[in-house]
Amino acid sequence: MVATFTIHDEHIIKWLLGEGALDRNIGHMSEMIKQLDAEASVLTRPYASFSIDADARNQAQVFYDSESLIEKWARWMTFVSKVPGAYGHQTALLFRKANSAK
Repeated sequence: MVATFTIHDEHIIKWLLGEGALDRNIGHMSEMIKQLDAEASVLTRPYASFSIDADARNQAQVFYDSESLIEKWARWMTFVSKVPGAYGHQTALLFRKANSAK
């Protein structure tokens, strides 16, 4: 059995702080990340995750350090691959059930 997860990670943060800041649909997230970094230094210190309220409905967007997440989830599943930008600038993580056939 395999599982694929898509996450916001350092790849999408880099995009949001660059050309993504001009995206009319989600560019506002760039300013929110910059503001949070100014208040809490989330981009200049190691982090496992952080979140921002990204829309008018207060739906949170969570950003992960992909390597920390891989290390954590690898306790239960075998890590297979990481593909930055696989889905809408999100990174895809592929895991396989531990001890399952390839």
